[in-house]
This record gives sequence, C-alpha cells and structure tokens, in this order.
Amino acid sequence: MGIGPQHELDDVFKKKARLHQSMYREKALGVPFKDYGSRLTDEDAKKGLNYYQGLGVMKELRKRYPRYNPCRDANLLRSEHIPFNLIAPLKKDIDFAKRVFNVFLDGLVHHVENIGMEWAPKPARDYLDDSTSFDAFVLFTQIDESKTGLGIEIKYTEGPTAPGDKEIRAINDSNSPYWVVTRKSNIYSKGVESKLKADGYR
Repeated sequence: MGIGPQHELDDVFKKKARLHQSMYREKALGVPFKDYGSRLTDEDAKKGLNYYQGLGVMKELRKRYPRYNPCRDANLLRSEHIPFNLIAPLKKDIDFAKRVFNVFLDGLVHHVENIGMEWAPKPARDYLDDSTSFDAFVLFTQIDESKTGLGIEIKYTEGPTAPGDKEIRAINDSNSPYWVVTRKSNIYSKGVESKLKADGYR
C-alpha cells in the first residue's frame, strides 16, 4: 500500500493535510489508495470509510445523501465529511449538544430544538433561490425563550472559490435575494455593501 502519491502543487497547509490523511488511510484504515494517498478507492469509499461508523453518522449521511458520490465520499481532503463526523453525533444526545454549544455561545442555549445537516430552508425560491446550504444548522431556544438559528460552515483544505456567473449577477443586483435577505437581517451597518462584495466576506 504505502503512503501513496502526494501533490506538488499543494500549498503548505494542504501538503501537511494530504500527508496526514494519507498516513491515516494507510495506518488506521489499512486500505489502498486511488490516484493519491489521500483518496480512497471507490470500493472502500462506498463502505463509508470516510465517515465514523457509529453514533448515527451514516444514518444522517444517507438521509441527506442517499447515493454515493466519489468527490464527497472518497476524498479524505474534502470538508463534507467533517460536519457529519463531528456534528451529526450530537443529535443522539440533545442535552450533550446543549452543553457543547453553550461552550461557544456563553450559556445562551436553553434547549436545542433540531440539528440539520447540509441544511437550507425550503422552498428555496422564498430565500436565496439557489443550492446554497449550511454544512450544519442548529435551531435552539435561548434562555430568554427566543428562537435562534446557528449556521455552521466548515472548511478543511478548500480555499476561496471564484464566483460563478449567477453569483456575480446576484452580487451586482441590489434587488437580488442575497441583498434582500442581507437588508432584512438588520445585522449590518448601512454603507457596508462594497465590503460585503469582497472575497473575504462574499
């Protein structure tokens, strides 16, 4: 088997991550690679080896994604498996989930109502009208009994991506769903639109 081929064009972090995942595949999983050391064969990926096998992880994965996808399920460097491995298990113990989220939210969480994986509100046309979704979404009640949503995005080795044609049109159209939702949220100061268009915020 061996560690397998690496990639000479990786940046510093991705190089370390690829080597780490290649070693994990070889030493912990004990399975061969496909193309790169950080990629599972289709046979092993279909078994769910990119995912933790307990705590309801595979159930949540198949609920959201019934079919195998090699880009998502075989590549150990992608981020899609991370929220399923780290956050989906919290659905098995809501009281524990409350304690976890309260560590980050200064004790605001009174009760966790629901945890959704790769979640977006429906129907899409009433919101952003695209395929955008949160890696995970937590609906909870605060101690003052108000309902709050927490959207979670997780990245591992992926860098920022250039906007596509549709996104460029939405960014430049002040009446697009993106800007309507942004204004309705009332969380941004007036006059920050130009900053929100920048890659670091977009």
